[in-house]
Amino acid sequence: MRNGAVLEINLNQLGINLNCINEAFPTNKVLLMVKADAYGHGIIPITKYAYENNGIKSFGCATLAEAIYIRNSLEGNFELFVFSETNLKDASSKSMYLDFNIIPVISNIEDFFLITDDLDYKYLPIVLKFNTGMNRLGLEVNELPVIIKQLQKHNRDIEHLMSHFACSNLSLENSSNSRQIKLFNEIKKSLNENNIKFNNSSISNSGAIEQNYGHDDTFIRPGLLAYGQQSVMKNNLLKINWDGDLISSLKAKVLQIRSVVKGTPIGYGANPVPNTGTIYITAIGYGDGFSCSFQSTDFTYGEKIGKLVGRINMDMCQVLFTEKLNLNKGDWLEFWGKDNSNFESFCKKAKKIPYEVFCNLSPRLPRVYIKC
Repeated sequence: MRNGAVLEINLNQLGINLNCINEAFPTNKVLLMVKADAYGHGIIPITKYAYENNGIKSFGCATLAEAIYIRNSLEGNFELFVFSETNLKDASSKSMYLDFNIIPVISNIEDFFLITDDLDYKYLPIVLKFNTGMNRLGLEVNELPVIIKQLQKHNRDIEHLMSHFACSNLSLENSSNSRQIKLFNEIKKSLNENNIKFNNSSISNSGAIEQNYGHDDTFIRPGLLAYGQQSVMKNNLLKINWDGDLISSLKAKVLQIRSVVKGTPIGYGANPVPNTGTIYITAIGYGDGFSCSFQSTDFTYGEKIGKLVGRINMDMCQVLFTEKLNLNKGDWLEFWGKDNSNFESFCKKAKKIPYEVFCNLSPRLPRVYIKC
């Protein structure tokens, strides 16, 4: 842990973002993705706030361990889904799913037969995820006849039918997205024709939600969007259905200030600064998950542009402004805050996706939760 840098997380803004989603999709339930420590924001505080203040009753994890951690930490009547690392072939996992009331998302035929043939899983909800074009995890469409036959044999329904867009950051009219929508609808039609009931369905992740798609399903599955950052590429000139803000603000204290002229060497490797100006040495570095790859990245502080110059150190970094700021030693310098366009610009210039920037922030960086 450290005192010189902080990721400040506004839980009220999380609530506002979730309300924006609910207002746009008033008849849909929300399955909020909280995997990877809630995208680096803290899985327990985020889940707790969304459940207690926004009434979210379904949460998505990547791993069984994440789901167990939530169940051990929080009380409440909410669903927990495990999307990828289900570990169903591990004998010890059975008791975890049954005792902790956790639901695996079935995405391969072996796990499907394991679940449906085992009488211990008789009352476990069946959640099936189909591959409609992502070509990652997912049951294959050509396995549907076998799946239908097995469900009929055991007189089982599907609790939740899922798929996942590969390119929802692009227009849903994109040929890849159109094919996935068509295929998902064909799966639904086939199940209906064979009298296989599915109680819920979902395909819309953040990018699809931004494009107002998913009303025909019972659930939508926001991830990055709930934390305030858009995922749709703005150069598509799409009408985006989103008016939220970032829930986090990354700040670091100024350790030292020095004036420099263009060409002054700084830090490891003695890299020359590109312009004359003022250097602010700040207390955040790659030990906090502030990547070395951020070197030379610009960001906006107020109305002024700062540039990360020289190598990012383990515990600090150097920021160059051509104009001197109204900052003194010990003051806080904000790298990003409520304005998601500033964060988006930072990510683009750093050639990183927002997910990676958030998730890479290390446990050494304190998370401070506020409600304002």
